[in-house]
Amino acid sequence: MRKKLLIVGSAFALAAGPATAEAWIGGVVGDIMGQGVGKWCYDGTAKHNAKYFAGQIPYADQAMDKYLGLAKTTSSLDKMFTGTRDHRVLFIDGTQADTRTARDPWAARIAKLDRVDLVQSNDTQNIHGQWRAITSNGTTLGTYDVLLRAGVGGYHIRQMSLISTGSTTRPSELTPFCNEPGDIARWQQAKAKHDTEKFTQAKQ
Repeated sequence: MRKKLLIVGSAFALAAGPATAEAWIGGVVGDIMGQGVGKWCYDGTAKHNAKYFAGQIPYADQAMDKYLGLAKTTSSLDKMFTGTRDHRVLFIDGTQADTRTARDPWAARIAKLDRVDLVQSNDTQNIHGQWRAITSNGTTLGTYDVLLRAGVGGYHIRQMSLISTGSTTRPSELTPFCNEPGDIARWQQAKAKHDTEKFTQAKQ
């Protein structure tokens, strides 16, 4: 059943592309303690449709290129972010900044962005990726740690963290996730607690 659901879901997303991918998420994630597809979404060993994911990589790079172009010319980065105000998260070396007024300290000096790696969410609508910021003389300014969301026109930034080279702040691990980084671990903890409570009640 898991394989069938993955193939059907990925085929839909591949046909629809980022512009209409938002509509599909509701049927995939489900309740955090649910069954079927919802439960599969929190499987840390789930395999993705490689062809679909390969097709999304250019869109992820495009989102970062758009961001960099905007960051070089404006003090408001807000239009590149998606979601409610509370979820438009920007950190610069561990300190949270307002996307409406913050300035990117690297943008004017960046000659290219060097993609480190990407991880596609199990619901296929999000990508967690990292890009190194490189100057014209080859110096690495730091790493962009970014959570992207599929939407109209491509991918949009949900969360971003700028980690300077030598900073005590470290980029987060690029590990499997359902909808946002770390949610699989939280689901596993919640499930373990639920199972323990259920076992304890059965013994009473």
